[in-house]
Amino acid sequence: MIRFAKLPLATVKRAPEEADAPCQELTEATQTLVKQHPYLANDSGYMQFLRSYGGAHLGPVEVSSELTSFVMIYGFGDGFDDPMADSVTPEGFYVFCTYRFGQAAEPDTVEYAFALDTTGNRRWGVYRESDAGWRWYCPAFVDLLQEIVGSWYSRSGLEKGDKPA
Repeated sequence: MIRFAKLPLATVKRAPEEADAPCQELTEATQTLVKQHPYLANDSGYMQFLRSYGGAHLGPVEVSSELTSFVMIYGFGDGFDDPMADSVTPEGFYVFCTYRFGQAAEPDTVEYAFALDTTGNRRWGVYRESDAGWRWYCPAFVDLLQEIVGSWYSRSGLEKGDKPA
């Protein structure tokens, strides 16, 4: 798994120097989440990410409704709470990530939600919601993480090692 916390414009619950290994507080929070949503244990990468980072945001700290490109990976507290934590979508998906690139309401803006299946009746993996509904997207959280981080940086013009101005 990439060292997400050390990427430019990345914000995580834990400091970057602490986030390379799981901590007790986040391990306990992850265990509680899995008790509430047992299907999450099927994705070990997402579980590792939560135990290490507790949630994450990639993009400008101030998220506005007009001009903001960001990736939000939901977790625990401090702005990373999952808005779907107490329920799942009517279609049976647990949303764990939102990706937006561009200005809100502009035709070239890309915005997706990513989720895991809660029903056990579909192919396991990450699903993406778009105008066409929910579609299987990739096998696991780590595959999605690599793709969206790379995509976000290529669209923003920043390299993963660049420091923001």
